[in-house]
Amino acid sequence: MLATHLGPIADDSSTVYMRPETCQSLFTDFRQVCDTTRMRVPFGLAQIGKAFRNEITPGQFLYRTREFEQMEIEFFVPNDAGIAAKRFEDWKEVSMRYWTDVIKIPADHVRFKDHEKLAHYAAAATDVEYQFPRGFGEIQGIHNRSDYDLKQHQEHSKQSMQYIDPKTGERYVPRCVEASFGLGRSVMATMLEFYDEELVKE
Repeated sequence: MLATHLGPIADDSSTVYMRPETCQSLFTDFRQVCDTTRMRVPFGLAQIGKAFRNEITPGQFLYRTREFEQMEIEFFVPNDAGIAAKRFEDWKEVSMRYWTDVIKIPADHVRFKDHEKLAHYAAAATDVEYQFPRGFGEIQGIHNRSDYDLKQHQEHSKQSMQYIDPKTGERYVPRCVEASFGLGRSVMATMLEFYDEELVKE
């Protein structure tokens, strides 16, 4: 949970604890999933759920709200920087095909925007941006999260997050490539692209 303040005034009366991301439970449950499903790396886990931000911009409608539905895929790969970098590029390609070939948004209405400053956990990061009427804005994030999350959970919980390959016996903490979507932003971009009004004359 994230301690923050609700609203514009930060004092003890406005302190709240919110769930900042849906992804963290996928990391904490990683070993349980491995042990119960016996899946072999590489594999992915997906989840949708409520997430919260202490930020709201009234003029941006569904684009920036305090509470929203977040969809995330955490794709675990061997602990090899080259493999993780390749999977990151694969996810970029798959994501762009999703927006242009499946959702059918014209290719010139979506673009990648690489992060100029990376988060502390990221080896690489880019956003898929859609051309809203007010300009380009993020509708999806793709991150190479390295092995940061699982190692942090391992360090602080004192529980092993190592994956043990059942065929080779190799032990390692996997790296993770993430695709993250806001459901509201995805719906809004689709509506803006395809919604039309027809004036029917008598």
